[in-house]
Amino acid sequence: MQAQTPILQLNVVVIGSGNLAYSLAYAISRSNNKLLEISSRNQANSQQIATLTGAKFVSKIEDITPNAHIYILAVPDGAISEVIKQLPKNKGIIVHTSGSTPIDAISNHSQNSCGIFYPFQTFTFGRIVPFTGIPLCIEASSDETKNTLFALANSIEANPIEMDTEMRKWLHLSGVFACNFVNHILALSHLLATENEIDPALLKPLILETVQKALEGNPADYQTGPAIRGDSETLKRHYVMLSQVDEELRDLYILLSSSIERLNQ
Repeated sequence: MQAQTPILQLNVVVIGSGNLAYSLAYAISRSNNKLLEISSRNQANSQQIATLTGAKFVSKIEDITPNAHIYILAVPDGAISEVIKQLPKNKGIIVHTSGSTPIDAISNHSQNSCGIFYPFQTFTFGRIVPFTGIPLCIEASSDETKNTLFALANSIEANPIEMDTEMRKWLHLSGVFACNFVNHILALSHLLATENEIDPALLKPLILETVQKALEGNPADYQTGPAIRGDSETLKRHYVMLSQVDEELRDLYILLSSSIERLNQ
C-alpha cells in the first residue's frame, strides 16, 4: 500500500473562545498551518480572537466550513457532544481539549476520525501563553490521526505525548493540585497580608524560592514550616488567629498541616 502524503499545511477551525482558545488560536495562526475560522456563542471574545489571529469569525457552528482538516473543540466538557451535533457534515478530524473527558465523548456522536489534544498548562483570556515545550497530550482513533495531531503539536512548538484517557485523568488531577490549589493558597496568603495592611510584595521572594526548590526535585524534600517541625505552640497560635478571622480558613490550615505531617512521616 502506498504511504499517504503528509499534509504540509493543515486547515484548522477552533470552536470556543475561552482561556485556552485564545492562546491556542494565536499559536496556530503563527505556525505553518492555516487557522480558518473561530466560532463561539460568545461573540465579543470570538471577534477579539479573530482580530488577533486574522481568522474568520463564524457565529453559528452549523455555518462553519466543512473543508477543514481539524476541528478543535476548546469548549467546556459538558458542551462537547452538543457542539459535535451542530457541526456541518465534514471529513475532518474532530478533537477536544479536555484533560478528564474520554475520547468516546466524540466517537459516540460522530463517525469522523477523532482525538484528544490536551495542552497541560494554565491559560488566561487576553494573555498569550507560548506553547513552546508545553506537554501536549494526544490520544487518537488511528495512527494516521495521531501522526496528524503530532504534526500540529510540533508546528506550535509544543511537546506532544501520546497518553490514554486513564493516565491523562490522573495528570489532570495532579495539575489541579499543582496549579489551581497552589494558586488558591497564594490568593489566600495575599488576602491575609492585605487585610492586615501588609504589602503582599513582601511575599514574592518567599514564593519564588519555594517554587524554584519545588522544580529542582521532590517538593516534599524541601518542606519547611511549623507542621513538619512539630512546632505545636506555633500551630496553636495560628489556630487561634485564624479562628478570629475565618473558621473555614482555620479548618483548611489544620487539614494542610496534618497532611504535611503525614506525608513526611
